Amino acid sequence: MSVNEFTENTIAGAADSRSASGPRAAPASPDSAVFALLKRLSRVQRIRRVLLVASGLIIAGVCLFTDSAWRNLALVHDLIQAVGLVLILTGALGRIWSSLYLNGRKNTELMTHGPYSLTRNPLYVFSILGVTGMGLLSGSLLTGLISGGLIYLVFNWVIAQEEETLEMIFGEPYRHYKRYVPRLGVTLRHWNNPENLDISTRALGRTVREALCFLLAGPFFILLNYLHKDGILPVIGHLF
Repeated sequence: MSVNEFTENTIAGAADSRSASGPRAAPASPDSAVFALLKRLSRVQRIRRVLLVASGLIIAGVCLFTDSAWRNLALVHDLIQAVGLVLILTGALGRIWSSLYLNGRKNTELMTHGPYSLTRNPLYVFSILGVTGMGLLSGSLLTGLISGGLIYLVFNWVIAQEEETLEMIFGEPYRHYKRYVPRLGVTLRHWNNPENLDISTRALGRTVREALCFLLAGPFFILLNYLHKDGILPVIGHLF
């Protein structure tokens, strides 16, 4: 449940536990401590984007000149790719599911329902799963671990920068939420769901388009396989 995911300006308030609403927000004053923290987090988010692009280039570079060490063991190779495909679909659908709860409330409420009752940062969690799956489509377990590990490190660093601001914004409601719902892990103990949910179709459409980008890994690795097979790109190493 990061600042980037659902809020930029909030002050803790009460909520009806039967609705989709959490603590609501009021605009932060330009000279307030919260406003200063939000400006700093804006810089953090820019760094996040740079780190994600750099991670993507590293992963692509690894894939371009390596091949799966399981290539001659068809059953193992196909199983790794199947797991990768499942993770990609889980990541894409999970991001869409999370956005259903976030839409229309991004800058106003502390979201603790649905996927946000399972983990504080569901969009990040599902992104990590999706990127790990993209790496596994190469047929290499190590490539999948490198892919997911790099993205995990980036998101974990960003979340650590955000949590101080979230505590200042939401106060005790966020501290209570933080104690019982993991940062990037998953718990089923506090699952809850609202009776009604308002959905922004425009924001949902944007999230669907972003989620479908995970599926681009399929054509990429199909093309890469032909480039390696035809000797157009040299294979300098094989990864398990």
